[in-house]
Amino acid sequence: MLVSAQTLLRQGLEQAMQVAGVPLLAALSPQAQVMRHLTMLRPDVVIVDLDDPTGEVRRLWPDVAALPGLWTLTLSASSGSWSSASHMGAGVTLPELLDRVVRLYRGEQVCAAEAPAHPSEAAPLLIQDRELLLLLGQGLCNRDIASTLHLSEKTIRNRLSKTFARLHVTNRTQAAICALRLGLV
Repeated sequence: MLVSAQTLLRQGLEQAMQVAGVPLLAALSPQAQVMRHLTMLRPDVVIVDLDDPTGEVRRLWPDVAALPGLWTLTLSASSGSWSSASHMGAGVTLPELLDRVVRLYRGEQVCAAEAPAHPSEAAPLLIQDRELLLLLGQGLCNRDIASTLHLSEKTIRNRLSKTFARLHVTNRTQAAICALRLGLV
């Protein structure tokens, strides 16, 4: 499934997926009933276009990230074009996106940096790790997490780094997915 505010991008990716032999269940604008489609169609992969001037992707993200067993790949034409994009993980270029989707469709393993840790590989988590993962899973940025926990942003950054190390992940998206798979949130 693809979620993008850009009609041309949706059409282009539909064609690219068709050429690659990968079925695309739906190509939706963020204003469509995305969550209804996600729960009804149960795709394995959701491609999220970060270059969304409407801000709808950010609103949808916590609900999308909360769905178990779902790979989420992000796409951005210009890295850093959205200041809060880091909470969704790194964006990928179009060729990288197509390569990852094709590999996932074929059942191939993506590289370790892209995959969440396996439950048996995760180190024991502290209560503060679980608390951070819960807030992270809600799509909160570091500033909002710091405000909620009455801590500084620097403390939150440090704690998140330690939590990521315990989970063997490198970004917020991977941590949220891993936490869901471990049943922590």
